Amino acid sequence: MVHVRTLGCLEISARGKPLASRRKLQKKVLALLEVLIALGGSNLPEQAVADALWSDSEGDAARNALAVCLHRLRRLLGDAASIEVRAGRISIDRRRVWVDAWAFVELSTMASGPASAAEALELYRGAFLPGEDDLPGVARLRASLQLRFTSIVATEARRLECAGSFDQAVALYLQGIALEPTNEDFRRGLMLCYRADRRFPELAIANTGCAGVADWTRVPRLIGQAR
Repeated sequence: MVHVRTLGCLEISARGKPLASRRKLQKKVLALLEVLIALGGSNLPEQAVADALWSDSEGDAARNALAVCLHRLRRLLGDAASIEVRAGRISIDRRRVWVDAWAFVELSTMASGPASAAEALELYRGAFLPGEDDLPGVARLRASLQLRFTSIVATEARRLECAGSFDQAVALYLQGIALEPTNEDFRRGLMLCYRADRRFPELAIANTGCAGVADWTRVPRLIGQAR
């Protein structure tokens, strides 16, 4: 089984061992893998993928480049059956290739309680393929995953607040801010949680640091120093 992590950064491992570092791999081979994942990895038209990655090439040249790149990608993954091409369409075999973003979607869809939510949150280590905004499908899937992450954090934090578990709710909001620093929902939730728990020192520090993400994530440490 090949494992591909795309949340926070790209990491590929096979049989528990990491593959070569990104710097040692051909850029187009990685780009192909990223595009296939971003577009769902199932029944993707060869020509559309070729046009997306070799827009400067014409017709057969782009298709030939894709065929070569697919061969190299299979070799990289160490499994010739990991990616199949049938009737002009490309698919990643999910029985052979595990992708964290896809697993996160499945878990977040099924999340119905603390255990399943925690399992989904454990997978989310940051934005989907950061720095790869120019690749087709990346920005769209990234935004979708961020919405799912926000929903899980907000739902679980509210559940914890209702149960009076404010420390856990705060920790969850801070985790959310650390992974998605620009998310205003997490900031507002953290402020409301501090207020509901009458944690006015934290609330005051968070208020003064509202312009800087680092100040938000360092609130507990700052409170400890003040004491």
